[in-house]
Amino acid sequence: MIDFFTLLRFQGYPVKRAFDVWEEISAVDDLFEWQLMRRDELVMHLFEQNASYRNLAQGYNGQWDKLPVLTKEIIKQSQLTEAMSHGKRHKIFYGSTSGSSGRPFVFEKDGLTHCLTWLLVKDRYARMGVGLNDCQARFYGAPLSLMGRWYERTKDYVGHRFRFPVLDLSDAALRKWLDIFKGHQFKYIYGYSYPLIVFARFLHQQGIVLADISPSLNACILTAEMCSPDERVLIERALGVSVANEYGTSELGIVGFSSDYEWMLSDELLYTEVVDDDGVVLQNGELGNIVCTSLFNRGTPFIRYQTGDFGAIVQKNGRRYLTGLMGRREDLAVLPSGRLAPGDTVFYYVFKDFATRFDVIQEYKVIQKRKDLFEIQYVGGRDLNGRELRALEQFCSVSLERGLTLVPVRMQVLDRTRMGKFRRFISEVKFV
Repeated sequence: MIDFFTLLRFQGYPVKRAFDVWEEISAVDDLFEWQLMRRDELVMHLFEQNASYRNLAQGYNGQWDKLPVLTKEIIKQSQLTEAMSHGKRHKIFYGSTSGSSGRPFVFEKDGLTHCLTWLLVKDRYARMGVGLNDCQARFYGAPLSLMGRWYERTKDYVGHRFRFPVLDLSDAALRKWLDIFKGHQFKYIYGYSYPLIVFARFLHQQGIVLADISPSLNACILTAEMCSPDERVLIERALGVSVANEYGTSELGIVGFSSDYEWMLSDELLYTEVVDDDGVVLQNGELGNIVCTSLFNRGTPFIRYQTGDFGAIVQKNGRRYLTGLMGRREDLAVLPSGRLAPGDTVFYYVFKDFATRFDVIQEYKVIQKRKDLFEIQYVGGRDLNGRELRALEQFCSVSLERGLTLVPVRMQVLDRTRMGKFRRFISEVKFV
C-alpha cells in the first residue's frame, strides 16, 4: 500500500514544505497572535493579486471587521476564484461542492494548503489512535454515474477504504454490513452520522457490540449530520470504540474536531470567528454565525467565509473550541416497501447525476408528502419537460425504488433561513 503523503508527492504537491511549515506552526508559542499576523499578510496578498476582491472590500481600512463576510454566492458572483493571479502556475487542487444550499460551487486550493489540510487531519486522527494509512470502513454516499463510481472506487482502493452503501438502511442491508465487518480488518469507521445511528440501533437491538466481532476496530469518526449526545452514546456502546465528531466543509477542511462535546478549532490553519448578521464579532460564548479565514490558501479567497452554521466560541487551556454547534439533521425517506433511506444523501446524488445530463435545475428541495409521493421544488429557467422528468424518475427508481411519483414545482426562490441555508429534504411522513 502506498503511503498517503507519498501519493500526494507523486501528484506534484509540496509535501516536504508542508511538513516543514506544520512543524513551524507547532512550535508557535502564541497561536492567536500568530493567526492575526497570518490573516493580515493574506489580506495584503489578496489586495495585490486579486482585483475583484480589492473592489469588493473597498471599505477596508486596516480594520479586520470592515472586511466583508463572504458566502458561496458572493464568491461566484464576484468571480473571486477566476480573478486569482497565480503567476508561475503552482500545483492547484480543484474541488466542488453543493454544501447544504444545493448550489454547485467550484473552488481552488493551492498545493501547500491542500497538503496542510491533510496534515491537520493526520494530527486529529492520531488523537483517536488511527492514521490515514489505516484500513477505513467508509459510510459515505457515492455517485450514481458509472464514471463517478469508478473514480470513487479508485480513490477508495488507493486510500485503503471500503465504502458501505448507505442509501438502503433496511435490516437486510444492515445484516450485510455486519457480515462485511466479520470478514475485514478495519481500523476505524468514518462517515455520515445518520447511517451509523441506524446501524447502532440495529446492533443494540441484536445485542451485538461491533468491536467483539471486529477486534481490530479502534475508533469511529462522525461527519456531515449532527447527532445528539444520546445518539453518540448509543454509537459508542454499540460499536464498542471511542467516537469523535468532525465538523468541517469541503472548502475549508476540518473546522473543529471533538472527542467530547466541544470542537477544538483548527487554529493552525483557520482563523474562526462567530459574528452577528452584520458581521460584527460576538463575545466568547455568544451564539452566532460561524465564519472562517483560511490562513494559507492563495487560491479561492476564503476570507471571513460563512460556513452556514451557528455556534459559539469558548477558550480554555490555551485553545479555542466551538460549542453549541447547530447544523442540519437528516430526515428519513419512508418508502412504500417499508424501506427507510437517508433522504438528503439520496437526493444529493440523484440531482448531482441529473445535472450531468440536464442543465435546468439550479437549486432544489424535496418534500415527501406520502410514502409514494415526493414534491420536487426547484429554481430553474423553465419547467421540466417530459424527458427530463422521466430521467429524474429513473434516477429515483435506481436510488430508492420503483413506483414513486414525483411532482415538480418550479419556484422563483426556495424558502431558506436568514443564513441562506435550508434543508434539502423534508419528510412529512410519520413512521414508527
